[in-house]
Amino acid sequence: MSNQLFSSLSTFNPETEDTSYINSISAKIPKDGHIDLAIAEQLATNFLHGADYAADLVCKCSAYAGMCEAERREIKARAIDARINGNGVTKVAASVAVQLFGDDAAYKAVHQKQAIAEAFLEWLRTKHKSLMAAHVLCKDIVKLYETSRKQGNQAGRDPHDLDEDRVTSSDENCTKVSGGETW
Repeated sequence: MSNQLFSSLSTFNPETEDTSYINSISAKIPKDGHIDLAIAEQLATNFLHGADYAADLVCKCSAYAGMCEAERREIKARAIDARINGNGVTKVAASVAVQLFGDDAAYKAVHQKQAIAEAFLEWLRTKHKSLMAAHVLCKDIVKLYETSRKQGNQAGRDPHDLDEDRVTSSDENCTKVSGGETW
């Protein structure tokens, strides 16, 4: 892993992270599944770059969510200790303090921060999967076209092109008509 990936982790914020690149690439995924052969290879590359970018953000957000969880646990422990010791609040028994820590404002704030990080992480993972699936679809379209071109001399042609040279020379596929022409 590159240090650059995690160098800005202290300033990472899912609420302000720029997702415009992922959104713009994701918008190119066709709603009906139809991808034109002429742009399939270009889209495959775009989808792969978008998935790579999303994967970097997944790693960064995953680390950030882990840091949020650690911070939440630390604040939870402090909130429970404060209730037990009576630091600024009414002193209560340990069993009651464990039930009351959720009222702590700092705990609520860090728990919300963690929830946002986890929601953003899930969104990123979903976008990554979608972009990879779109990449594979485009590559399959290109591969299917290339395979059909290699099979037989005319198999890769436009299916709407009805040139006469598409007729096979096999006797069983030909019909003799009057005048001796073979069709």
